[in-house]
Amino acid sequence: MSDRMKTGRAILFLNLAMLLSCSSPTPPKSADEESQWPAFETSLISNQAALWWARSLADVDADGILDIVLQNDNGYGGWLGYLKGNATGEIWQAVIVAEQTPSGNKFAAGDLEAADLDRDGDVDLIAVEHPGEWSQSGAPSNLYWYEQSDEQWIPHNIGSIPSFLKDMSLVDLDNDGTLEVITLTYDAQALTIFGMKESGYQKLWELLIDNLHEGMDVGDLNGDGQVDIAGNGYWLQNPGHLDSPWNYQSIDQIWHNQEDNHWARNATKVACADIDGDNRAEVFVCHSEKADYPLVRYDFENGKWEKEQLIDSLPAAHSLVVADIDLDGQEEVLTGVNRHRARDIFQERGIDPPREYPLYILKQTASGWIKKSIDNNGVYNLLAGDLEGDGDIDLIRWTSHDMKDMWLMKNLSK
Repeated sequence: MSDRMKTGRAILFLNLAMLLSCSSPTPPKSADEESQWPAFETSLISNQAALWWARSLADVDADGILDIVLQNDNGYGGWLGYLKGNATGEIWQAVIVAEQTPSGNKFAAGDLEAADLDRDGDVDLIAVEHPGEWSQSGAPSNLYWYEQSDEQWIPHNIGSIPSFLKDMSLVDLDNDGTLEVITLTYDAQALTIFGMKESGYQKLWELLIDNLHEGMDVGDLNGDGQVDIAGNGYWLQNPGHLDSPWNYQSIDQIWHNQEDNHWARNATKVACADIDGDNRAEVFVCHSEKADYPLVRYDFENGKWEKEQLIDSLPAAHSLVVADIDLDGQEEVLTGVNRHRARDIFQERGIDPPREYPLYILKQTASGWIKKSIDNNGVYNLLAGDLEGDGDIDLIRWTSHDMKDMWLMKNLSK
């Protein structure tokens, strides 16, 4: 091996070794700052997870404890149901809502939502019919909503989207009191909006946007009082009336300029939250499948997007959540590494994988951003919510997209 090749390989090893650390310079933590980190009590809630990518938190059975709404085996298709939550440290039991769709097919998606869609006081479920991402990712998906009524589940059609669903949001875009359904697909590069009409849900818009893949959230990004959409590096500005056309612009092309035909291209996680109290939601973005990409916060200031890099590089950051974890009135950012995918990245580069795959909390202080790893076993599609209604935010952690074990990290702040 030549000296030049040895030097290049040494640099590659050094760069990859730094991927699992927050390499942006941050000041040392004070004793007061260190004491503010929350503590968690971890318990196993399921050892039967079978490609449970599409999941959402909701109190489905109205017992005061959040449940996990899910679709089983999203790789090849499965049932729709939920894990009945408990705060006792016991295994959560699965409740199957539907073994198959109204047309006799399987459920599969990359994301899921649940809410009171008919405004009758209980939680309804969104479900996605598809043969599975690992089976036929390019096949169309059909969406249904399952009405909870007198201990029965009544399916209603929403509509179809052109390929496998990667992201879903439920939000009132036009302030009429009903929730719109927003979906993002990969193969078709489509963002679709369904609205509730007297006759039921109807497809209002289907926007084809270059290199849409994965990563979507909603928030008022420009402070005009309307909820906008952020999708892997794009801003779709709410026109104020759902009959009006949607315009979009790039926030940062780094998240949608990957033309390498690799399956992981243009895959992101996106979160929108107003953490600085200026009545405009900031957009947080990381890459969910590749290495060498940062975690970035974008803020719309004076008609343009200002960029703040929080982590220089983190491989397969397939989780991104913004929430007030320590109850100090300031929201924190949570992200981390999908263990299995990160190991593949290291092995593809001829480097021994590390032993630790962090789940980070990033806190903004007067002296800058500081970080702490609260678990080193990996995380995939992290969920956050107040499990038992005690006022603090608990976490549902899954170490990798293909693991069987799923964990509750109960926040001990209260």
